[in-house]
Amino acid sequence: MDKDVLNKLRRLNIEDIIWIIAIGVALMNFYSNYFEREYVKTNSKYAQNKFRKINVTILTITTLVSLYFTAVTYDDYKNSQNKEEFLLPLISNTLFLIGGAILLYSAVTSGNLDDTDAIF
Repeated sequence: MDKDVLNKLRRLNIEDIIWIIAIGVALMNFYSNYFEREYVKTNSKYAQNKFRKINVTILTITTLVSLYFTAVTYDDYKNSQNKEEFLLPLISNTLFLIGGAILLYSAVTSGNLDDTDAIF
């Protein structure tokens, strides 16, 4: 098979795995919301720490996924004859990566445990 075809098939296999991860992240968001509700109702430090840790995990996963897509798009951009075709997707993926990294940093360093926003 052609090298480009094999590369595309490999990427599609990785994207299948990412979709499975996305389902897991969605389930983790439901779980996090459960603990956040418990925290709001009872002011439980355990529930507060639990939803914060889950949200940090979610943000780490989504930032890594954004890193993968940014790297793939950069590779396409770098190897393309028509750079304009991949410029906007590269900018978009880079901005998602930066946004995810900022949210992750904020969640990890925030003194206010309620400020952990999830994305994805």
